Amino acid sequence: MPHMLTLSPLDSIKYHVNNTCTDFIVELIKPIYYNVKCEISLLDIDINSNDQIPRNTRLFVYSDICVDSNVRGNLSPLLRSVRVKKGRTWQWVTLTTPVYITMNTCGIKRIRIYIRDSENNIPSYLSGELMCTLHIRPCES
Repeated sequence: MPHMLTLSPLDSIKYHVNNTCTDFIVELIKPIYYNVKCEISLLDIDINSNDQIPRNTRLFVYSDICVDSNVRGNLSPLLRSVRVKKGRTWQWVTLTTPVYITMNTCGIKRIRIYIRDSENNIPSYLSGELMCTLHIRPCES
């Protein structure tokens, strides 16, 4: 029942021509349905930017399949916040301790991922490729 998903803005570019590395929708090849409540975790994110990513940047990664969380005084579907420690154009961040967020759905046909900076703005320095790995599993209760 657990699933690993590796997603990129290029995965569904023919259906979503406005996909960018900071806001993209991926249509799954085959829908995934669950008969139990599930949770999701961002395991890693690979950012290739055309511009240098500022040092010690915090990025907020959101997904439309997450339940809302309180993020800086607003309710938003936060998947994970990620700190990019080194200022360079490429950054692969492996999150050693998975944080699982309850999903707001029991079926997935498409997933939207979007990234904002600590001021809730689109990070203008992210303009290259991006890939992320998600893990979905039944909720542990």
